[in-house]
This record gives sequence, structure tokens and C-alpha cells, in this order.
Amino acid sequence: MAMSEAEMAERVRGYYLSTAFGADQPVVVDGVTFDYRCELDTKLWRPLAPLGTYGSRAALYGPRIIFPWTPRDWAKSYRKSGAIDAPVGSHIKVAFIQEAPVNTGFGDFDPPESRQQHRLWLWVFTPDGEPKVAEPPSS
Repeated sequence: MAMSEAEMAERVRGYYLSTAFGADQPVVVDGVTFDYRCELDTKLWRPLAPLGTYGSRAALYGPRIIFPWTPRDWAKSYRKSGAIDAPVGSHIKVAFIQEAPVNTGFGDFDPPESRQQHRLWLWVFTPDGEPKVAEPPSS
């Protein structure tokens, strides 16, 4: 069965959103620019869910940002929690990175690289130039 244009557009968007982190230049997805360039080694560390995608992982671990393609139900829920709107023409950039320990039941048996996490705070520059900070959910 052939995919509809809407399904194809959603898959293409998902691909670009998943490749934006680690790209060596800004990536534009449906009019929103993602610029994740920072000192973090993106070959070793990746987000748990690509920003701009939707599902249980994104809901638990992603910052609350409403994009032009955000499903209506998700946007409604995100607005209740003080989400930031990123309309067409917005730019998403890394504000700062925080390292934090990961507490697991394995303690000293975990390899050193599995004992820390990186939490990204993002700038959302709206088309009018207003910067807003999108913080990750507390862990």
C-alpha cells in the first residue's frame, strides 16, 4: 500500500529531526532551524529522543517545545506545562550543557561513561528575536 503525502512528509521530517543532532551545520525542518553545534561529542552522546518527535520517550525526556507540526493533543498538553512555542522562522540552539551523575542499581559495575548524563538547555529564538530557554524535564 502506498504512503499518503502526509505520511511521507512526516517520515521525511522524522529523518531530518533524527539527524539534526550531530550535524556539522544547522538543519532546517519545516521552517524551524536546529543548530546543535556544541562541545559535546555527538558520536558518544545522543538525546534519548530527537527533539520534535512525539512518543513516550520524547514526553518523558524532551524539553517542552511546540513546533508547527506538533500534534494538537500534544500541544494542548504541553501548553498546560508552560511549553515554549517555536513557530516557523524560529531557531533552536544549545544554551548550555549540565553534567549530572546517573544513579543506577549497578553502581561501580557500570562503565565510567555510563555513570554520567548530559542535560541540554536550549535557546528558542522566535522570529521576532525573543530568546526563551527550554530546559529539559527534571530527572
